Amino acid sequence: MKGLLLMLPLLLLTAGCWDERQLKDAHLTFATGVDVPKEGKVDVTMAFPEAGTEMTPATTKQVLTGSGHTFRQSAASVDKKIGGGLDMSKLRVLMIGSETAKQDIYPLLDALYRNPSSPLNAKVVVTEGEASSYFQHEIKGEELFSRYYRQLIESGEDRSIIPLTNLQLVCSPLFDKGTDAMLPIIAYEENDQSAKIKGTALFHDRKMTGEISANETSALLMMMNKKQKELSFTLPAGEQDHMTVEVKKVKTKLKVDVAADQKVKTDIDMNVQISVLEYPPDNLDQEEKIKTLNETTEKELERLMGRTVRKLQEANCDAMGIGRRIIAKDPDQFEKMDWSNAYPESDINVKVNVEIIGNGIIL
Repeated sequence: MKGLLLMLPLLLLTAGCWDERQLKDAHLTFATGVDVPKEGKVDVTMAFPEAGTEMTPATTKQVLTGSGHTFRQSAASVDKKIGGGLDMSKLRVLMIGSETAKQDIYPLLDALYRNPSSPLNAKVVVTEGEASSYFQHEIKGEELFSRYYRQLIESGEDRSIIPLTNLQLVCSPLFDKGTDAMLPIIAYEENDQSAKIKGTALFHDRKMTGEISANETSALLMMMNKKQKELSFTLPAGEQDHMTVEVKKVKTKLKVDVAADQKVKTDIDMNVQISVLEYPPDNLDQEEKIKTLNETTEKELERLMGRTVRKLQEANCDAMGIGRRIIAKDPDQFEKMDWSNAYPESDINVKVNVEIIGNGIIL
């Protein structure tokens, strides 16, 4: 009895569920697009799903657009149209129009980073054209926009044709002096009524400054030691022949040297093990043939890597974090440099060593 009396005052101090949010009262959005059609105006487009059943799949019930001076104000405009209860905590995909991405994108993300309930694992992608149009297009065989775009992005990440990124991962490079951000780009195919992965948007000073193709993105990920589940190339293997290979293992060493005149030189050495997926001329049981293909593949990969590096420097996008390595080694030296001017003028050399370790089951 005495113990019970002692516990009663403690019950008054329990927090309870004062901040609970009933899911039945929320209007969830799984996919959101952001466009800035003109200075001082932000358009936010949101897709709201309708729950499915055992007999019918989930569908996109409603697409609404709100306008305002900020992301938060535009979202509030959408909230008024649905009668309140807007909830972005389950957001799966955030899409940014390509013209909008050429401006500083952080102001569009600021509200999400400040909200403790924001889903930091939401995928962020740049769209070719306005993001709002991707909620108006008809997607053949798919009724739920958010599921389709999320699966498209995750598939590209697994195949190493776009970088692995989300709201959380993209934040640090936006503010890091020694690293620049990159985001996937998707485009809509009118004839096929589907979207496709176009490549990767390159950023500098939080603005999109260029782009690279899916193949070049794979090359970049190899140089960064960030190969995901799969990575394959189709490369020339002679005057008329082509060979499709899968990268089984890649090990990259990146060495950065800064001369007395502050000229930066970066050497990238790569050891790549590949397996042949398709090569009609065959003869892969011959040692001389394997040696020739190794050398041919090395030259083709070096050519691809070189083209990728040039595009990175033209966009002034230090996605590989070369500046970050200089900061880690000698921060005072980095502070003396104007990295925005030094990086595009730096020397970046790529050396690739290829070894074919598999050729399928053909005997």
